[in-house]
Amino acid sequence: MPSSESTPVYAEVIFQSIQCRAATPEPRFEVVRNQQQLDFLLHEFNRHILGKKTEPYPVDFESTNVLLLEMGYRPTAGYSLSISEAKIRVQNNEAFVVAQWDEPPEDSMQAQVIISPCAIFTLPRGNYSRVTVDIHNKNSQFSVLLN
Repeated sequence: MPSSESTPVYAEVIFQSIQCRAATPEPRFEVVRNQQQLDFLLHEFNRHILGKKTEPYPVDFESTNVLLLEMGYRPTAGYSLSISEAKIRVQNNEAFVVAQWDEPPEDSMQAQVIISPCAIFTLPRGNYSRVTVDIHNKNSQFSVLLN
């Protein structure tokens, strides 16, 4: 297991889209607990793409944490979410992930379409029991306990 101070910990994005499943405008951050739940999410997020076949993404849940960050639904195009730094900081039993949130400029013209940006990413298990995502450009944080 990576140590909290000496071994770098990296996030790996396994899925990212502007069209996920958000049912509310509120952001949501959660732990994906098993392969069945991950397969279901990937299928759900890809079902609106004609002809898209969801490839399984096998994960060793014994050594890896899988996390889902959804930013809620938005009324127009122009919003995006990405995990902006693959290397994360671990401090005091907490892993910190940086995400980038972009919104369209207020005076811009955007297509009126409901979108729901999200990202699924993995972190190796380590000396931390909480993960906090810091959303740049939104000045907000979301935390989740792993156990």
